[in-house]
This record gives sequence, structure tokens and C-alpha cells, in this order.
Amino acid sequence: MIFDQEKFNPLDLTKKKILITGASSGIGRETALYLSKLGAQLVLLGRSASRLQETLKQLVSNAHVVIPADLTKLEDMTPLFEEA
Repeated sequence: MIFDQEKFNPLDLTKKKILITGASSGIGRETALYLSKLGAQLVLLGRSASRLQETLKQLVSNAHVVIPADLTKLEDMTPLFEEA
């Protein structure tokens, strides 16, 4: 197989699923925005459901998952893994 330099994109994240903690604001939100532009399917995690929805509205595509949860609370972890 010959390597096709023109079609190679090392930043293509199509068909990749990525969990982003803190996706409701700051660095987490900006990371989500960037990775969605690269084609990734995102699992957005954060404490504020309304702010996660704001992040979701800004993303490319609609195949992403939003999970409001607080990682410091053990009871929030089970739903996280079941849904993600």
C-alpha cells in the first residue's frame, strides 16, 4: 500500500470518542469546541447541566453526549460509566 500524503490528516479524529471533564466552561469547553471541529464524538462531563448544554450548542455535529456529574461524588460515577 502506498502512503498518500495528500489524504493523510494526523489531526482527523473521525470515529474517535473522547471524554472531556470540565466541559461546561474554560479550558474544558475550548477543548470540546476544538475536538468537535476535528471530527471527534464527545462525551461532555461537568457539574452544571445548563452550561453543558451551552457547550453542546456550540459544537460541530450533534452526535455528542452530555453527562452532568461531579467527579468528587462517588454516587455520580456509576451513571457516568453506564451512559458513556
